[in-house]
Amino acid sequence: MSKILKEVFKDFKGANKILNCEIQEMNLYKKVNKLVCFFISNEAIELQDFAKFEAYIKQKFRIETIEIKVKYNCELNYDIISNWQSLVQYMALMHPLTKA
Repeated sequence: MSKILKEVFKDFKGANKILNCEIQEMNLYKKVNKLVCFFISNEAIELQDFAKFEAYIKQKFRIETIEIKVKYNCELNYDIISNWQSLVQYMALMHPLTKA
């Protein structure tokens, strides 16, 4: 039986699109401190929503690496050129080139 993200993580305050995702599976790898999430969504999710959820998981559970895989039940019309700025911001936030 799968659950909705907002039912499992009740204290997470994010955008509605990621909150309405169905959790298909979540796997925690303790030795490498990694969480792999498999979600099912009926609508496109913004990159900022993924970043907020990853930051929430990292802060609350002290997990270093989070991998999110989403299966969409709808057609995605994602234009990389028009969303380039948000894509670059997400990559810079999640995968910084240098660490101080």
